[in-house]
Amino acid sequence: MTMGSRIAVMRDGVLQQSVTPQSLYDHPVNKFVAGFIGSPSMNFIRGRLRQAQGGIVFDAGTFQLPIPKSRIEYVSSHVDRDVELGIRPEDIHDAGLLPPGVSNDARAGAAVDVTEPMGSEIFAYLQAGQQSFVGRFDPRTSARPGQNIEVVFDMSKMHIFDIESERALV
Repeated sequence: MTMGSRIAVMRDGVLQQSVTPQSLYDHPVNKFVAGFIGSPSMNFIRGRLRQAQGGIVFDAGTFQLPIPKSRIEYVSSHVDRDVELGIRPEDIHDAGLLPPGVSNDARAGAAVDVTEPMGSEIFAYLQAGQQSFVGRFDPRTSARPGQNIEVVFDMSKMHIFDIESERALV
């Protein structure tokens, strides 16, 4: 990503997307491209879109996350259908150390399986029900293996993928 002005991602000899590195990272056209770029790679969580409280939520079974109003038009055709939420580790935060500007309305409880200190950040490997995902936390986090913590998903950065086609809806 640091050396190219344009990146082409291919899968089985078929061009998936060819754009600037930042566009590829921010706006992947499908699940393959989304998982291809970034380290650790994007989290994929299976669930269902449902109508709730005048909006739409992503229902993962053990937790529900509200879809931002600005993204509802993109996912409304998939209400009551299974989808995959894509969210990067840096967009999952320890609720106790929420960065400025991140809404705290998309919360979930999670068990900490493993923490991986990296110096300027900590990778936290988390479990919520049957769902496993990785958060990239502030190094001041008190999250430790075996603890239950509350995490916040920055839903302004989320992606939703169709299960069958794997195409991005958002």
